[in-house]
Amino acid sequence: MSEYKLEKVFPVIKSIIREINQINDKWADRDSIKDKLLMNKSINAYIHEIKNLKKDDEWIAGNMVDWFSAHFTKGTNFMEEYLKEFEQKKVEKINSKGIKRKIWAYKVLTTNIPEEIDASEINPYNEGAATKIYVNKYERNKKARDECISYHGYDCKVCGFNFKSIYSPIGEKYIHVHHLMPISKIRKEYEVNPITDLIPVCPNCHAMLHDKNPPLTIEELKKIILRNKIIK
Repeated sequence: MSEYKLEKVFPVIKSIIREINQINDKWADRDSIKDKLLMNKSINAYIHEIKNLKKDDEWIAGNMVDWFSAHFTKGTNFMEEYLKEFEQKKVEKINSKGIKRKIWAYKVLTTNIPEEIDASEINPYNEGAATKIYVNKYERNKKARDECISYHGYDCKVCGFNFKSIYSPIGEKYIHVHHLMPISKIRKEYEVNPITDLIPVCPNCHAMLHDKNPPLTIEELKKIILRNKIIK
């Protein structure tokens, strides 16, 4: 709806998503966000400021959330900060009439540096949507990670660093795993190939790979390291 102002509505939706997520790490679905919008004083006043008499407050609030979802799904320029902070997925919900439907839901992302978390419930190598705020953090499939390392080893494929050689024994079997094609680009579940899609990298190189959006390639970061060595 063209009459809605992004700067008025979206920051409020952003804070609502955060609020809902704090409750048992709960996903903020379309209906929950809508209900919270109706309780927000600034949005309530804004609704009455722009109100079309043919539509009630609940319809307008719901439309605001749908409008947010449309921009998020399309990845419009205005949504860059939101894409960095939220993960989006469809959840199933039953409406007041007892009808099941799938609606968009959102979750606030962590601020950790890029690293894997256990997603062993994903079958067999499906890996979920990106969780990203300032740097990317992805859901990882542990089995895929293990197969990647079994094939490629524990040396960083950018700088060659090996944790065991420096920190043994506490550094043994420690390494990050990097997605060569970011899940943030795919924006859906996919079947990952542990050998061709994943690569071991040290935490420093992993963070540097994700310093750009889209991430640097392995070769690009290698060239940066080599260039700096030559300059020194």
